[in-house]
Amino acid sequence: MTRNILLALFLSLSTLIHGADYIPKDYVWKTPSKNSSESMPCGGHDIGMNVWVENGDLLFYISQSGWFDENNTLLKAGRWRLHFDVSPFNGNDFEQRLCLDEGAIYVKGGGVDIRIWVDVFSPVVFAEIVSRQARKAMLSYESWRYKDSPVTKAECQQCSYKWIIPKDCMTLADNIHASKDRLAFYHQNKQETVFDFTVSRERMDAVKNNLYNPIGNLKMGGIMQADDFSYTGTTDGKYASTDYRSWNFQQKKLRKSLISISLYTEKEGTKTGTKTPYVNAADSRKRSQKWWHEYWQRSFIETDCQLPDVMQMVRNYELMRYMLGCNAYGEWPTKFNGGLFTFDPVYVDSAMTFTPDYRKWGGGTMTAQNQRLVYWPMLKSGDYDVLRPQLDTYLRMLPNAIQWSRHHWGHDGACFSEQIENFGLPNPAEYGKHHDGDDWGVEKNKWLEYEWDTALEFGKMYLDMLPWYPDTTLDKYRPLVEEPLRFFKEHYPGLVIYPGSGCETYKMARNPASTVAALHALRNSLDNIGADTEVIPSIPLHVIDGDTCIAPAESWERIQNTETPQLYPVFPWRIYGMGRPRLDIARNTYLKDPHAINMRSTKGWKQDNIWAACLGLTEEAMRLNTEKLGNGPYRFPAFWEPGFDWAPDHNRGGAGMIGLQEMLLQEDLAGNPILFPAWPHDCNCRFRLYISGRRCVDGEINDGKVAYSIDGVAYASEADDTVKPQWIGAITRHDAHLPEGRNYTGAKLKDPLVKEAWNNADTLSRRSILLQRVFNLKEKPLKATVSITGLGFYELTINGKKVGNDSFTPLWSDYDKTIFYNTYDVTSLLESPTTGLSSQTIQVLLGNGFYNEHGLRYAKMRISFGPPTLLFRLHIEYLNGMCEDIVSDGQWQWAPSPVTYNSIYGGEDYDARMEQPAAWHPAVIQETPSGVLRQQMAKPVRIMERYAVKDTVRHDSVLVLDMGQNLAGFPEITVKGKRGQQLKLTPGETLTRDRHVSQKQTGRPHFYTYTLKGDKLQSETWHPRFSYYGYRYLQIEGDIEVLQNIESCFIYNSAEKTGDFSCSNPLFNDAYRLIDRAIRSNWQSVWTDCPHREKLGWLEQTWLNGEGLVANYDCRAMIEQTMQNIADAQYPNGALPEIAPNYVIFEGSWAPPFLESPEWGGAFIALPFLYQSFYGDDKLVNRYRPQMKRYVDYLATQDSCYILRQGLGDWYDYGDKRAGFAQNTPMPLVSTAHYYWWNHLMGEPRADSIKAAFIKEFYNPSTHQFATGSQCAQAIALEMNLVPEGDSEAVLQQLVNDIHAHGDRLTTGDVGNRYLFNALIHNGQQELFYKMLNHYDVPGYGYQIKLGYTTLTEQWNPEFGASMNHFMMGHINNLLVPYFLGICRQGDNISIAPHPVGDLTWCRGRMGNVEADWSIEGDDFMLTVSIPAHSAATILLPYSRQATVVGEGTHNFKERIE
Repeated sequence: MTRNILLALFLSLSTLIHGADYIPKDYVWKTPSKNSSESMPCGGHDIGMNVWVENGDLLFYISQSGWFDENNTLLKAGRWRLHFDVSPFNGNDFEQRLCLDEGAIYVKGGGVDIRIWVDVFSPVVFAEIVSRQARKAMLSYESWRYKDSPVTKAECQQCSYKWIIPKDCMTLADNIHASKDRLAFYHQNKQETVFDFTVSRERMDAVKNNLYNPIGNLKMGGIMQADDFSYTGTTDGKYASTDYRSWNFQQKKLRKSLISISLYTEKEGTKTGTKTPYVNAADSRKRSQKWWHEYWQRSFIETDCQLPDVMQMVRNYELMRYMLGCNAYGEWPTKFNGGLFTFDPVYVDSAMTFTPDYRKWGGGTMTAQNQRLVYWPMLKSGDYDVLRPQLDTYLRMLPNAIQWSRHHWGHDGACFSEQIENFGLPNPAEYGKHHDGDDWGVEKNKWLEYEWDTALEFGKMYLDMLPWYPDTTLDKYRPLVEEPLRFFKEHYPGLVIYPGSGCETYKMARNPASTVAALHALRNSLDNIGADTEVIPSIPLHVIDGDTCIAPAESWERIQNTETPQLYPVFPWRIYGMGRPRLDIARNTYLKDPHAINMRSTKGWKQDNIWAACLGLTEEAMRLNTEKLGNGPYRFPAFWEPGFDWAPDHNRGGAGMIGLQEMLLQEDLAGNPILFPAWPHDCNCRFRLYISGRRCVDGEINDGKVAYSIDGVAYASEADDTVKPQWIGAITRHDAHLPEGRNYTGAKLKDPLVKEAWNNADTLSRRSILLQRVFNLKEKPLKATVSITGLGFYELTINGKKVGNDSFTPLWSDYDKTIFYNTYDVTSLLESPTTGLSSQTIQVLLGNGFYNEHGLRYAKMRISFGPPTLLFRLHIEYLNGMCEDIVSDGQWQWAPSPVTYNSIYGGEDYDARMEQPAAWHPAVIQETPSGVLRQQMAKPVRIMERYAVKDTVRHDSVLVLDMGQNLAGFPEITVKGKRGQQLKLTPGETLTRDRHVSQKQTGRPHFYTYTLKGDKLQSETWHPRFSYYGYRYLQIEGDIEVLQNIESCFIYNSAEKTGDFSCSNPLFNDAYRLIDRAIRSNWQSVWTDCPHREKLGWLEQTWLNGEGLVANYDCRAMIEQTMQNIADAQYPNGALPEIAPNYVIFEGSWAPPFLESPEWGGAFIALPFLYQSFYGDDKLVNRYRPQMKRYVDYLATQDSCYILRQGLGDWYDYGDKRAGFAQNTPMPLVSTAHYYWWNHLMGEPRADSIKAAFIKEFYNPSTHQFATGSQCAQAIALEMNLVPEGDSEAVLQQLVNDIHAHGDRLTTGDVGNRYLFNALIHNGQQELFYKMLNHYDVPGYGYQIKLGYTTLTEQWNPEFGASMNHFMMGHINNLLVPYFLGICRQGDNISIAPHPVGDLTWCRGRMGNVEADWSIEGDDFMLTVSIPAHSAATILLPYSRQATVVGEGTHNFKERIE
């Protein structure tokens, strides 16, 4: 790290330290859960709860650390259920909220509010219930231990016996007593337990009376007090796969109640841990809230990075830390295999039909390599109080570990095994079977033998804790480091570790790296016990492909597991790493060791994410840690799959926490902090973490600038003041003399003054240029990353090779508000030096795009934010740990590029003769654009498909080709000829009568020219870089004999297609295909209306077709970027345009409807709620709510008595007149309906007034018609619930009548289609809907199919012209997968409800990983569904309406058609 510069003495006024308190975001569910695997954690002190609402009931499990039964199973206290006669939780107002700042869960719905929390300072659970009306309720305690139960061999992993379980092994019944409003329950262990079995098996009987035994005669129980409830008796039932008995308490008129559940553990004959004292609920709530709030002030990590993986990583780090905080003051540590939050095992593995007490790898087995991962992150988060239960446990076990060494080998020191029981002896099953003559101190286990070094890590934790407790508080833990070291001193004379074990992997090892590194790191403690530290073996090294690497050991006999001890010198022992000598050795090990590479994973306890971060491998660390801390398969995202152990996998969570911490903060050998050593500097982040010496570090990276403080003293990274990129190009904006403004469109372009202003602009300002930088590479790079934005578009090459395969980068935006940039890993493109320095060449080709549209040919408008410009940074990390930045600055040069003309609207010209510049000129430092730099959110645009020539239309002086598919893109040609020969290529959607290409209605002229360089030996291949068009046909003129090959390149956004649909109706299949091709054509940087004449982001189609988009494509990133674009377009008064980015402001008498329309601007409201509904994520609603409210408040300033009279209405509806402005439905009706709907979604009180005004203004109660009674008017009122109460059937009938009156055909357009289709489906008129669209006439999809179009057209009747590539009328796509096929998703909730309609006999497809296939054969309906792992779905059959919930796998259903 570079030297740091002291900026200030204290940060008393700095927001970095003393700003507003950090408040973690609540975690919220809006729908109930299906089962316990969809529970939410809650806890405190040493209690964990799984809380969920299922089938209208509130349920929760309670667990307490230390509830070890006679078999060392970790028992749950039980399950509680709150049932209402009429559940309040089945409505749309349901909410379950985990308030992290309070450590509490809130459940509300239907007028009932419940708060659940655990007292942090006592093991007491509270539940406060408040109901607005009196309700009958039943509170039940459900126990599966109401009788003695055998522990079967199948479930033996829950206890310490494992596979050597005795045949008579039992889980003894609990004692449970109920009376009035009180319940008492407890489990009493016998004196003889698995402890006695273990002592005997491991030949420790002679010292048995001296051994620590925590489970013999252990009693664990609790008392429940339920105010105003009365005990009514018991009932029996079954939940998941387990029978239970329920002790029931009833309250007939519940309005307010407090439930408290106090837990305890005690040993018979002792006073230890006896009954919990009384705790006042109000006091508990206050003090617990205070503790949790202070917990979050102690440490946090937050980011405003919009990349979903990064957001998940940071969020799940926080959720994992919450779960660890739930066991802050327990006697026993948080277990790696589920902690306090396990749930019914059948939901982890359907074959495991065991009780909720089950967890794999035991309850009292403290597997050291797993436990340490749970506790290491507490050092950097400063949670030392939460760490102490782990150390206390080892301290209690220490005497037994010492006894083990003395008894079996006759020497001192503590021998802790890897699979150790909570009483300090090896697990009896893992210990193995011994015979006379064996060394009884060594486990006969091919994985675990000689692995005795793992406890040393807990000793290191103690040493790191010391600065937090300057008094003698921690002196008691000193033996934890000294006694295990004493064992190595005594057991291995001269500290030659043989036989040893490199983790569980490298067996019969000599001086394994994991052990040797521990001895080096604990050298001072070794010296304190009198060991000769000079004889500690060196870290073993070896050479791989000429590079020095850390070896797993000096030698070994076999490889047993998949751990990587050769990287333990990096973590946990920190011999190598950032700020430490020979970083290259450790990096070589990570990058080259074939064992390390083959064993690499993010599963469970794997630590590769940690090592990548410790070694400063930024991209690798980000990849592994985002995967490690990515959402788990269960509803609560930090409930990770079992991995190697059990769910929720705390190994994974702990290792992920460590990895993220190491990405953000490390320290060098001198104790200096290293800020963001493996964090991308283009990703904003803020944290509070700790380094050695109890020093609190607040760090922040914001737009690449690093600032931090240590204990309140502020610093900034010197690197901030060294190498900064500058905007460069060929000419400044000032010298370019470019016109300003966004109103150069339409008739204004013909204004002589406007023409003169644009003609006066310097021609260099519109010229494509090539920028170049040559530099020398100093040595072999470890990592090289480019951050770049080139405006309007750029193409980057390094050493002659294009970087990436993206086109039209960066995605376009309102450059005054937002500028997107991209990042690339370019390590492989740098040519490493063999000796000395190695010259590298960077070239960037710049084009105009929407940043700089000058027109000259066709142009929708003219606009310029400035001449082409570049901002660039290449960050190089060398193997030796040094870094270098190559940035855009005055050292670059520019030259005119071969692209002699480029326009997003007009096309592109390319002169290959200019590919080698005649001269280079010094780069010009340009003005900085106004927009905020943001990392590109949406996926890049790429060439996704190619089409060869389908047919030759004519071939004479011109060549006209039919490429077979209308698309957005450009041609790619291969030619061979003489220097200076030229081709002109003109694309178009349609043909003229004489079979030339027509651009009459798509913007003309748009064409491309290519001038050959005349390579005699090789063909020349070219396609445009900076312009595209919508076309099917190509007209080629000029020297057409040079043409060897031509293809159409179909470009669109590379977002994944996640849905598919096909059925027995070919018309619907073809419609689905046309809509898909139109969506893809118009999915570019934004969702455009058409790919030729406009290319603008008209907003209405994004949400009117929203359900079809999210059902068939991964739209998350695109919706997020669209929201940013809309937010950028919002006016200061809250108004929103119809287009975003908003490059053009229309003027003239015709313009007002095109400036503001609530159906278009309302996308700002609709998209976040669509995102929340489908993806189950409310982040966009929360992020943009203030701006969304500004919009609805603005609309309120435009209404007249709550009627809104502005906008386009049902644009392009079908009638007798030319398509365009609505002809069937009054515009105010449509705009007011949406005005109401946006206020309704936002929860604004004025919504009710708008509804009343709407009905009064437009509804005729005598005819049951709204306004003209059009299909749009009737349908929109039905769908938005704007119909007077009791009139819905009559309004629907008027809608049906109108459809019949038009020959069972529709009359709706861009807006009305959605409402018409939905109203028919939602009101039992699906057969009419099917008939209305199942034909080949106008209006409908069939007519376009009949005419041979390959994309959806703008008008219902394409013969009337306009665009042949629009997706705005594709509303049937909203229903194909979700309705006809039947797959629906709301967050994590999946339902499959097929709808056979009309003559459909089969339908198949998918939504994401959910697949469905239904068919009708005779009188039978058959359905096959495929549900992904760790998911469930509700199946609703169409005829019986029978609902079934199924889990992962393939399921078949069959029913008779009645």
